[in-house]
Amino acid sequence: MRKRRSTALAAALTGAFLLTACGIIKTYPQVNTARFRSDLRLTMISAESMDREYYDLDQLETVILDSVNQYNEKNPDAISIDYYHVEGETATLILTYQNADHCTAFNEQPVVYCPAREAMEKGQMDGVEWISADTAIEKAARAETAAASTAAAAEETAEAGITAAAEKAEETEKAEETEKAEETGDAGRTAAAPAEPEGAADTGKTAAVPAEPDKEAGAGAAGAGSTENAGGAGTGAVAAGTSSMDLSAMRFIMLTESLHVETEDPIVYVSGPVTVTDPHSCVTGEEIDEDDPVYILLDTGKTGK
Repeated sequence: MRKRRSTALAAALTGAFLLTACGIIKTYPQVNTARFRSDLRLTMISAESMDREYYDLDQLETVILDSVNQYNEKNPDAISIDYYHVEGETATLILTYQNADHCTAFNEQPVVYCPAREAMEKGQMDGVEWISADTAIEKAARAETAAASTAAAAEETAEAGITAAAEKAEETEKAEETEKAEETGDAGRTAAAPAEPEGAADTGKTAAVPAEPDKEAGAGAAGAGSTENAGGAGTGAVAAGTSSMDLSAMRFIMLTESLHVETEDPIVYVSGPVTVTDPHSCVTGEEIDEDDPVYILLDTGKTGK
């Protein structure tokens, strides 16, 4: 793992604490929280487990303060420490950045949060295919329902399998008993039956069978072309284009880390590996990275914001 800062700890966008002091790095990746405020400030909340065997948690507060202070010396009031607390082996840290640029510079991890028109002018929205937040929420709900149904079906199948195995064993046992009884009866009837006279004539047993008409001749011709044009029509939602949006009332977010996201302004469009849980929160996928980021559009409700 590469060093992100030469002095000590950086609260990365994921919230993971990366300690480089004494050449030791101990991280416990989790999905942490990013809060995007209406005033373009950005708050990162992280709660990470730290192994005392590798680092003294009593020193952690000093490391955090030094790291933030060094950054603020060159960028006054860029970062504020809103909360820091250690309980057991868990450290919780809340940092607020005056804007996303400071978050990116401090953590060396790209994040964008700016007016949507500004992002469009910089080309940051080029080629992005959007889906509405409502559609994304419905998709997440369907996926959750399907997962629950699959789990329930698997449980029912397992229970049915146990019951079927028991019933099958019982049926096999009864069939064996019946077969033995029938064999015993057949043996008795065979011993008592009279012998049939030899040379019995088979005359009349076989009747001439008329030839059956060839029903298959020409079969399949009817309706042969009925499916020639089938399957050509596809379905699917058309991705929203930026030309149909009022970008002057929107904010643009780009993320490259797995996060739980909370927003003061409602989410209206998303793109990439993200699950929208409600109009003000979503979770980015674990597969997210700089090559496959998540994009989010917020509606401020105020033109020109």
